[in-house]
Amino acid sequence: MCVDPTSRDGEGYTQLMPVCVCAPVAARLIHHLLWVCLAASWTPLLVLVLAMSSTAAGGLGNEVDYEVLRPGFHLTPQRNWMNDPNGPLQLGDQYHLFFQYNPEGVTWGDIHWGHAISQDMLHWEEVAVALSPGPQHYDEQGVWSGSAFVVRDALTAKASGFPEGTVLQYYTGVSHQEAFPFGETQNVAYSTGEDPLLLHWAKAPENPLLEGPPTPDLGNFTGFRDPAVWQQHLSKEGDGAQFIMVVGGGLQEQGGVVFVYDSVDLLHWTSRGLMLHATGPTIDGAIWECPDVFLGRWVDPQAQWAVLSSSIIPEPDIPQRHVYHLFGVLDEGQLRFLPDSGDSSPQDWRLSDHGNYYAGKSFTRTLRRDPPQQQQIMYGWSTTELLHNSTESRQLGWAGVQAIPRVMSLLVTHDSGEKLLQQIPIPELEDCRHPLGDSVDHQEVSLPWVWTGVYGRQLDLHLTIDLSKSTVTSFYLDVLCGPSECTRILVELGEGKAGSSPTLSVERSSSSLLMGPNTSPVSGSIPAAALEHSSTLDIRVLVDHSIVEIFAAHYTFVLTTRVYPVAPDSEAVRLSPSSPTHTGVLFLTTAQAFSVQ
Repeated sequence: MCVDPTSRDGEGYTQLMPVCVCAPVAARLIHHLLWVCLAASWTPLLVLVLAMSSTAAGGLGNEVDYEVLRPGFHLTPQRNWMNDPNGPLQLGDQYHLFFQYNPEGVTWGDIHWGHAISQDMLHWEEVAVALSPGPQHYDEQGVWSGSAFVVRDALTAKASGFPEGTVLQYYTGVSHQEAFPFGETQNVAYSTGEDPLLLHWAKAPENPLLEGPPTPDLGNFTGFRDPAVWQQHLSKEGDGAQFIMVVGGGLQEQGGVVFVYDSVDLLHWTSRGLMLHATGPTIDGAIWECPDVFLGRWVDPQAQWAVLSSSIIPEPDIPQRHVYHLFGVLDEGQLRFLPDSGDSSPQDWRLSDHGNYYAGKSFTRTLRRDPPQQQQIMYGWSTTELLHNSTESRQLGWAGVQAIPRVMSLLVTHDSGEKLLQQIPIPELEDCRHPLGDSVDHQEVSLPWVWTGVYGRQLDLHLTIDLSKSTVTSFYLDVLCGPSECTRILVELGEGKAGSSPTLSVERSSSSLLMGPNTSPVSGSIPAAALEHSSTLDIRVLVDHSIVEIFAAHYTFVLTTRVYPVAPDSEAVRLSPSSPTHTGVLFLTTAQAFSVQ
């Protein structure tokens, strides 16, 4: 059916009216012409096609269906603003995720804790706000990021005084009261009564648990926020409990720090100094936020390794914030994180995600298997880039996406023994997939190559490239493509040799007809160690309307970004030469595509 986008009834609803040229027919013609343009690099014709596509799309403008940008298998708020994931946990057969939330608007501010429940971490039900600011002075300016702790057994209940099954949510409160001169305090709220949905919470009368950093010289600190709590050990007698809390922060002229505390009852905490600190002036970021300690023994009792993850606010001249991780071991007696390299210099921190991903927070889940299996699951917020355009923000009605939950694991290379962090999308995603289009098995393809039958806005794409048999050194994997919009993933294979470092970039300059979104490219290099003794490169791409996540090299490389295609025909997938001179063939060991329902 053809639509006149300018026709509205008296109540503001669009009326379906015939027009002279049916848009789908025009779009298919323009779609064909665009592929011809790109393949031949006919710039004048391309300009003409783009102009025609704008007309065929009805000029978009105020008629954009902004709901087309809402992801289908990623968590978004029904309305309003979302940012950091907080307190993820498993309780029985349900998963809970709390998150920074503004119930009053689509921009950051008035921070509460939103709450959503799921049975598979893909289909979510948003429920009532869990935590709100005030009326207490210690959090009157917002309830900020934190983590969850579950009293899972009778021994922990005896040590803490909280009934078995109680969930405690530790969070940072912000106050401007003189009683709390630093302004950032650490607090706890706990679930009450028989409440399997965790809808009812009470703030502890002992709050604030920590009124500020453990020193009277508050002017030396740049931050004190985002507590994470876990249980270190517990004797069979129930009298040897030790609970650990880490808090992120920073020091003037020093950089990021992780404060560490211990407790025997989850309420009264004693400072144990710094678990880790930056090793030089202003390096490693001015503040380390959202610290998260992942111990190998949580998934393998024999594992003697640890990962410290932190979201780092860089110096003012570095615009992008990222999540980083550091490998080492935890000295459980001294409560010190000991990096493998001996310090925490910048070259030792590894990017966990090269794109729009922040405030990573993990939890341990138990799979009902024989024997039960433990997995560490990481959440992260994929930041929005529509904020500076108030019209688009209001039209969209919501902001913020949680990236796909990821199973965290350790990969150790054979030759160098280098540790690499693997991040694999949760296996539940495979239950929502349906084969799409033609699959490829050991096939040589010439570029450009349209992937027959593969299109859509909710996709899971798998490619394995034989580097030794391919003659091109770089190419585009294009997704969400149409006559007027296209998101282009540039894959640069380098020399095509085992042990080389291919790079992946996402070019967003033509991703959206909207003028507001950030169009700057995002990129990263694949760790060379991940390709030891391998002549193939595996790439997996998740496409979900306005978020694209790329996993490569055995899931040791991750890049997440936001795009905003609004044209209804921006759905095609293809492989293209990176330039008119970069023609040749790709040897695809495998190529599989799935739609995600």
